[in-house]
Amino acid sequence: MDTLTLLRFLLARDAASQLATAQWDAPAWDAVQRAVTAWDAAPIAHASARDAGLLSTVPAPLAEAWKREHAASTAMNLALDFEAADLTAALAKAGAPAMRLKGTALFALGVWRDPGARPTGDVDLVVRPRDASIVRAVLRDRGYETARAGGMKHWPPVRRGGVIVEVHEHAFWSLADGHRVPLAEMTAPGGGGPALGAPPALGAPPALGAPPALGAPPALGPTVAHIVHHLFESSVTTPCLAVRTLCDFAELRAFVAAREEVGLADRIAADVERFGLGRRLGALAGLLERVLERPSPPSWTRAARPADIAALLTRCAPRSGARVQALRVLDRTAAFARMPLREKRALLAHYLLPPPAVLRADYGLAPGSPWVWGLYAVRPLHLAGRSALDAARLVWPKTAADPASEAPPPPAAAPRKQDPGAA
Repeated sequence: MDTLTLLRFLLARDAASQLATAQWDAPAWDAVQRAVTAWDAAPIAHASARDAGLLSTVPAPLAEAWKREHAASTAMNLALDFEAADLTAALAKAGAPAMRLKGTALFALGVWRDPGARPTGDVDLVVRPRDASIVRAVLRDRGYETARAGGMKHWPPVRRGGVIVEVHEHAFWSLADGHRVPLAEMTAPGGGGPALGAPPALGAPPALGAPPALGAPPALGPTVAHIVHHLFESSVTTPCLAVRTLCDFAELRAFVAAREEVGLADRIAADVERFGLGRRLGALAGLLERVLERPSPPSWTRAARPADIAALLTRCAPRSGARVQALRVLDRTAAFARMPLREKRALLAHYLLPPPAVLRADYGLAPGSPWVWGLYAVRPLHLAGRSALDAARLVWPKTAADPASEAPPPPAAAPRKQDPGAA
């Protein structure tokens, strides 16, 4: 089954063409399940087939497995959304405004018609660097504990029960000029403003640089720009993430159309373009046009290039774990080349010269152990050896060390575990 048909099934609620799923045979449904597994999209598949009236044509074991995944995703997303709202309110009261990013930001804005359909693993927040001590105190008072060593983009994740929070001091770096995008820019009124959806009594959105009002939803335009950046530059997890992000944009398209607000789509595009992400927005919107067989807003597709759209469609094709890893190596190399010098230095420092406490945690040393200093000399060799091993697994993928290259699990597999680093 071709990738375009698989994507249309995943977005069946909005696709103009009618899929003859009642006539699909067992091999066709096997292909659907392989794609859904590779894309981690069972909750999306369930919601879309249900709303399109196709669920009765789905084989019963698949439909039941997708329903369980959707229920688990709904429960997780409700917990994440509730905690994100409560946590941002607590931070604002303590004098440390914060804004949600990625999945929970889309939930707060009401972009997803069925929030349980979008697989989400954690709460991402962007704060002001000067508020670090306040943010840490609020998290500690709420019972959060450090989960593991952090990445270069955010503090070490903190966990309380099943909820994981990642705190960012800047949302992303702009492709336009390489500057880091702070909270002040993320709460700018472009693309609908932080007061989008708020009652008229709240008044006009705050000026650029002002902290978000207590309880105000995230700014729509910068949220969309961050998601585009995360797909192509930050995490570089294509093709797996491309499908979920394509669904984000399908929901965003429906959200904009339902609001019927003059110029909203253009303001979103302007926010994305001012960060140098117009071409990437064009690729996503152009692919969405092909899948849904209906036009996207012209301002979203004005920078679209046919070659980019074709490449993104190719990347969406479900692949083995080894092929996915090979694509990530190429994408991450290209993304590193595009990074501004400041980000390159931060990335190299994160891997080669992490703080002693982080290095002790990585190698299982006791806190305060003096043996950590010798690890700095051997760490480059360790990283090079690990990279060589990863490369060997790409060359010989069908080994016991590469379970991702095996066949996907049957529909009755255990529910998906939440990835602490997921979007």
